[in-house]
Amino acid sequence: MKNFLNLLILTILIITTGSCKDNREVQCLEIALPMVVNLNYVDESGKDLLFGDTPLYPTEHLNIYKTIGDKEVPISFSINKEDRFISLNLQEYKNGTFFIVLTADVVDKITYTGKTIPEDPCQSYKVAHLKQGDRNAQYDEQKQIWKFIK
Repeated sequence: MKNFLNLLILTILIITTGSCKDNREVQCLEIALPMVVNLNYVDESGKDLLFGDTPLYPTEHLNIYKTIGDKEVPISFSINKEDRFISLNLQEYKNGTFFIVLTADVVDKITYTGKTIPEDPCQSYKVAHLKQGDRNAQYDEQKQIWKFIK
């Protein structure tokens, strides 16, 4: 009887321990979060064109927008001078187009493609591809910055 009682207790412990899973539910926000894109411009030799000592395209004059119909709609962005990048908040998730006005006569059309992050249970998006005209941007994994070469 003692062995039966020990075996019963051991069986109950194994079943309860084995059935303990991480049953936490993930709470996803009901609002969509924007995709954030960090970018910079460099020349063929790697010289910074936005944040150098004498930048070719000073960040004070930047304008970034998208078009809806025939209207230019500003895109929210911030300038990080310390880490040398522009950070944009994109609202369209799978793909889209925006324009960066570097100077009065230099406007770049940028297209992007987004993809879902597979390990994210909330199915958030990140930018998978950026293109300036027919040139692909290069992604710096370490700094998490997309670089356009001019």
